[in-house]
Amino acid sequence: MKKSIKLFGISILIILLQNCEKEISCKSDAVLFYYNIADSNKAKIPYKGTDTLVFLSAKGDTDVFIAQGMKPDYNNKIYNIVTNSENCPRHEVRNYETITILFNGYNGPFWYRCYLDKTIQNTKQTHIEIKSYHNTNYGETTFEYLASKKIPDDSVFISNKYYSGNYIDSNKTVLFSNELGLIKFNSPNESWQLIAKK
Repeated sequence: MKKSIKLFGISILIILLQNCEKEISCKSDAVLFYYNIADSNKAKIPYKGTDTLVFLSAKGDTDVFIAQGMKPDYNNKIYNIVTNSENCPRHEVRNYETITILFNGYNGPFWYRCYLDKTIQNTKQTHIEIKSYHNTNYGETTFEYLASKKIPDDSVFISNKYYSGNYIDSNKTVLFSNELGLIKFNSPNESWQLIAKK
């Protein structure tokens, strides 16, 4: 009788240990991937994160936007991986690099963001996005699109020099220069033009 109890106890202990081993192995099944913005596109970012932008409106108002630093970060997306064992689910975490610069101005901030799209795997296809303080998306496109347009749509005159740019959206709300960045934009009530970048 004692032998039976002892054997039963050992069997229970072996089963518990096996279950613990399975749980530990499942915890290590998450795989991390990092997708970084191509260095060639990082070099195209026209801001340092310490910039001061002065804009003049069509009504004669002035607004000064001061950059609050450059913030590199990652957006992640979790993908569930199908396995043979239902008790041991696996998943991948894919991290996509983003670079954000917040500009504070008298009339509220706007965001400049350079990022990788989670729906594509080509890390050189980098998007840029500009949003206003009330979350209106002023425009969004890719560096590749801006570079492919050979004829400038418009320009601004700053410090005795013309800087040309291309509109990054079909509504022509944002004019973007490869050298200066945002040079013209339309807010809900008025249009603005860059007159100085420091």
